[in-house]
Amino acid sequence: MKKMTKKMISAIVFVLLMTLIMGMTALAAAPYQIKITRNDGAAHTFEAYQIFKAEPYGSGINATLINIQWGEGVNSTKLVSDLKTAFPAFFPNSTYTATEVANVLASSAFADNVSAFAGIAGGCLTSTVSATANTSGDVATMSVTEGGYYLIKDKDGTLANGEGAYTEFMLKIVNNVDVTAKADAPSLDKVINVGSGVNANTASIGDSVPFKITSTVPDMTGYQNYFFVVNDTLSKGLTYNEDLAISIDGYSGTVGKDVQVTTDATGTKLSIALTDFYNQYKNLAGKTIELTYSATLNQDAVVGSAGNPNTASLTFSNNPNKDTTGDRPSPEDPVGKTPEKTTKTYTTEIKLVKVDGNDDTKLLKGAKFQIVGTGLNIVVINNEIYRKSATGTYYMLKDGSFTTTEPSAENKGSEDTFEKVTVVTKETSNTDINSIVYTDNNGEAYFKGLKPGTYTITELAAPEGYNKLTYDVDVVITGTIETDGSCTFATSSLNATVDGNSIKVKIGNNKGIHVPETGGMGTTILYVTGALMILLSVVLFITRKRVGNKEL
Repeated sequence: MKKMTKKMISAIVFVLLMTLIMGMTALAAAPYQIKITRNDGAAHTFEAYQIFKAEPYGSGINATLINIQWGEGVNSTKLVSDLKTAFPAFFPNSTYTATEVANVLASSAFADNVSAFAGIAGGCLTSTVSATANTSGDVATMSVTEGGYYLIKDKDGTLANGEGAYTEFMLKIVNNVDVTAKADAPSLDKVINVGSGVNANTASIGDSVPFKITSTVPDMTGYQNYFFVVNDTLSKGLTYNEDLAISIDGYSGTVGKDVQVTTDATGTKLSIALTDFYNQYKNLAGKTIELTYSATLNQDAVVGSAGNPNTASLTFSNNPNKDTTGDRPSPEDPVGKTPEKTTKTYTTEIKLVKVDGNDDTKLLKGAKFQIVGTGLNIVVINNEIYRKSATGTYYMLKDGSFTTTEPSAENKGSEDTFEKVTVVTKETSNTDINSIVYTDNNGEAYFKGLKPGTYTITELAAPEGYNKLTYDVDVVITGTIETDGSCTFATSSLNATVDGNSIKVKIGNNKGIHVPETGGMGTTILYVTGALMILLSVVLFITRKRVGNKEL
């Protein structure tokens, strides 16, 4: 074998060196493809900012970066200053080179802080954007021409209507990269807390309706503060009972400390903010959040198919790139919002129609009725509620209305005095609310705000000139919650029908028999009638006796 000369060895080394340099140059010059998959259903627009630029070295899983310098997409001076403030143990000085910062970033000791680093870097970006993703379906693709460390983030203001959550993450680019973007947007569910939870129910006025709202603690990596605010809107027919309770991972929070509740002037809009949410719950990602409270169906309840809705949604932080403070967002703060969840509470009424027993087109006023039943708490009279009270200032008239002027004895509908109930709450439910009504000029009287049950209607006084009923009228009401959340009321009573939103009960009375007074013509008529009857009895007796004798 011929000995290799110094010249030959130099030539080989040169070729090998050039091959390596050309390979590295080709690797560095090649465009790198970044494929981002997302799965939160929102339409994302991603950007890539170069934090460090470097030369890729090696290939495959062993590829790394050398000659690290500051990238074109970051304000390095601000980044170093912010890192010193956030991580003084890792960055105790004021000046660091790109290589020194990258070495800390790559160290195992800093591994738990990489996402926080991404959040800090997100606040130090310049206007230079290295690449913008092309989006198709659930996948976004982009390419970069240089190796290095890139911050991939959602473009500000691109999530429509606050849907989803903005995201950011650091990528080391030495090869083509496939990544799944984690945009942790919390969800919210709300049910009526009966059994395993329902979206609709039936109730009487005065009933307390229990609600439960559930969510989960989101992954708040990259955030320094986090808003978690439940927006709950009650219908006019529901009164919040101020009994909110909170539980997170078995811990029972305290209202005023762990949660703040505010209401608007009408008392129907609740804003429930979990306080210091980031610091208290950042280590509980995925744990269940449960809020419970109740509301009383009140005198303003809507009767029938429209129901009384209760709607809830969640406002949450969705952009870790923006610094925020406090427990509630300002108008300028970026937030996401979940779709609204709605429950409905339904109630019905009994509509009494008093008619002449021989002519049901003739409507009778002044009939007095009382109702009792298994489903009854409170009855609304003339769309207002009155309660018996020894210190009350209202008096009932015979037409079922109320007045503050004491009426004469013949115009009184009751010997009791009453107080007007302006708001039905849990404190006024199950109390002795008056349940007596009089039919009006249209022959109608209403028992409003009833849930399914069996009700007994008793006539206490008949219209003038008519006989009072000698029997009670039983009305059975059923209510079926349909799969779409609507409610269908029905009755199985023969004397009742469904009339729109009401259970209509038509009750007829017969006119009374006039009994003459003693003395005068009335007495004469009685005497004559009695004499004729006696005479007729004698004739019949004699006739029967003769017939009997002939047969013998």
